Amino acid sequence: MKVETLRMVAREYRQVAERKLDDKDICKGFSDLCREEGIAWTQLRAIVDAEAADARDGGKRVGKIVEKADYASSYADILAGKHEPKVQIRSSSVSIAAGTDAPAVRPVVQAQPLAAPATPAPFDEDIPVYLRRVRQ
Repeated sequence: MKVETLRMVAREYRQVAERKLDDKDICKGFSDLCREEGIAWTQLRAIVDAEAADARDGGKRVGKIVEKADYASSYADILAGKHEPKVQIRSSSVSIAAGTDAPAVRPVVQAQPLAAPATPAPFDEDIPVYLRRVRQ
């Protein structure tokens, strides 16, 4: 092990660790705000994280999240006694919603990307009011 490499990595990672702690505080502020406004922060965060990852590598994470949400909604409809779930649910090759052996049809949902600013604002400038209480 080279001592110089160890020290260099520790020094450089220190900046990353500090940014992660700052980001954790920001996320706490978003979480608090969403809770106050009745917004499901974990679901919103999952969608935004998936959208960002999809934008980087062309993945299909957002579509999978939306598909799972459609299934969960359909399960809830069935359990609540509603006769028509929102989507056809398929387990193996049996269509539960239709009660037949025909393959189920799933809707195609295209996620719309959120608009992102061209360049992010510096962290210390223009801190939103709802985050100021976190940094105090």
